Amino acid sequence: MLLRDRMYREYYLLLSQEHPELSFTEAMMVLRSVDSDITISYSEPGLVIFRARQDVEELVLKFSFIKELGLVLRKANLRMGSTQIYREILIAANEFLNKCCRKIELRIYNLGRKRAEIDYGLIIKRIREETCLSHSNESIDDLVGLSCTITIILGSILVIAIPIARRAGKGRGDRTGYMKDTDILFLANVAVNLGTDRRIIYDPFGGYGKILEKICDYDGSLMIIGGDIDLKKAIHMKQKLGALNKPCLSDVIVADALNPPLRPGCIDLIVSDLPYGRRSRSVGEDYLEIPVRFLQNIARILPERSALLISISLEQLRRVRDLLQGWEKYKIVSISSQHIHGGLTRIYLLLLTNS
Repeated sequence: MLLRDRMYREYYLLLSQEHPELSFTEAMMVLRSVDSDITISYSEPGLVIFRARQDVEELVLKFSFIKELGLVLRKANLRMGSTQIYREILIAANEFLNKCCRKIELRIYNLGRKRAEIDYGLIIKRIREETCLSHSNESIDDLVGLSCTITIILGSILVIAIPIARRAGKGRGDRTGYMKDTDILFLANVAVNLGTDRRIIYDPFGGYGKILEKICDYDGSLMIIGGDIDLKKAIHMKQKLGALNKPCLSDVIVADALNPPLRPGCIDLIVSDLPYGRRSRSVGEDYLEIPVRFLQNIARILPERSALLISISLEQLRRVRDLLQGWEKYKIVSISSQHIHGGLTRIYLLLLTNS
């Protein structure tokens, strides 16, 4: 089926199969920011297809666990044979590649255990022949620098598409429990896409300010507050936030995160990576109780309909669930897990304060 609509265009988000919960959460937050009139037309593990009025190509989006965003050209049932798959790909290429391509990059993604016996070299050759015959009188050998990229996704359906944006990279593994750049970017993506009414953001376990730095990269009009009990880290954070190309209106405080010196109802959104695993050794109390005490003490500075996005351990989540069962202050919006190493699993918890 060829996808053409004057009012709507159909796009896809290719998600990480290694981190399905995180990538799906990130996808839902990104879609909230793209267009208010979005319809999800199809989804399966690793793939979300949506329709939007707005030209997504014009947006500047950064991804953490989302692998790729692009424009859907054709969709088809994967039960067809390889000959029909070739035909679908060639039709899409001939319709949408309005230039003769000297170099054609074909990206094939298999979702789950889906596989198809396809001669990729033959497809590339046929695409180049078809597009040049249709759109150019020049010889392929005379062309320089014209490159075309096509994405083919083999899941429960066949998707043929043109990629628009891809994530920068996965980053190296880390067995210490400290966050990688992709993890920090994930927190920033979710935070900035929660809504334009959340303008004052606070990170009470700010450390060196990496999360707030990423958030300011998106929107320099925000008011951010970073806190840490370590004076050296707070000084470093203040210098780093002040040196950004798009500096937010910022303040840095030296304070105990469990007892922040802030007035009641002044924070719209809290984003923070709480101590757990090996990092919790520096905290002079039972680390399993840190999120519980944190949620209890932080409640006074959060007005109605404010939000919290925090990372904790799986063991800490059990204590948090026990707390929230008998307390109506917070509502759980989403829980996403990420295995770090051995017995350590990181949990990303999104909460809203009840009205």
